Amino acid sequence: MIPPKAKQEIVDLAVEDWTPLFDVTAVIREVDSSRSEDEQIEAARAFVLDLLSRGYVKLYYDCWAKTTEAHRHVEELSSSEISAEIWNRANWVYHERREPDERWVTISATPEGEQALLAGEFHA
Repeated sequence: MIPPKAKQEIVDLAVEDWTPLFDVTAVIREVDSSRSEDEQIEAARAFVLDLLSRGYVKLYYDCWAKTTEAHRHVEELSSSEISAEIWNRANWVYHERREPDERWVTISATPEGEQALLAGEFHA
């Protein structure tokens, strides 16, 4: 169970910018440090899957090597990429980019997700 305050913060981050999956785990860690890292990751994954199923977020690759000052380069994940990346544990654990062309898996809110946040769906 994720506290409503953490849910609200995660969706707010997704509204503001492309948010790496490991930042979702970090929000959960801040509100419940008593859980093991595996439990935090599972809670984060379950919440992101719920947001995906409700159409509140989409998953993207943040392609740092292709980003310029004028344009942040992101690529929406296909269904098969989502299936693979959502279960890749490395996406949920913070790490610096290992290679200049490494892509982080991120979430970004859809208009429906932004509306749900504004409507107070995630408030305590």
